[in-house]
Amino acid sequence: MPIIYNRRTLYTYNHETREIKFFLRLAYRGELNEYMKEGSKVDFKLEDGSIINFKSNKPIEPISQAYQAGVYTYYTFDLLLTQEELKKLASFKVTAMRKPGMPGGYENLDVKKKGSRVYWSSITKGAKCIEKGL
Repeated sequence: MPIIYNRRTLYTYNHETREIKFFLRLAYRGELNEYMKEGSKVDFKLEDGSIINFKSNKPIEPISQAYQAGVYTYYTFDLLLTQEELKKLASFKVTAMRKPGMPGGYENLDVKKKGSRVYWSSITKGAKCIEKGL
């Protein structure tokens, strides 16, 4: 059962294995021709103050696309969620995210000020939908 936002899959749930996957796509300005390292971390801060830590289990391939506004590189985290993580994402909105900086360090993103509110609310709504199906 996939949950889709803007023609991209956000979540999948396999009824046989009970595996919950979350697909997080990160965007960076410019053409980056390097893989994001295995073990790269993304942290979500939720409105209740808790933090969910995600870690890649493999290197992530860069995919660059050119637009009128310039070139962007995308990295898609393919993450396995626990039922506890899903419940938190369903219960509380994401208020901030910390993502790997390319080529190093970290970038903090206040999701209220930057980014699509629809995208961030779809993370919560999608988690609620998956949780109802469990």
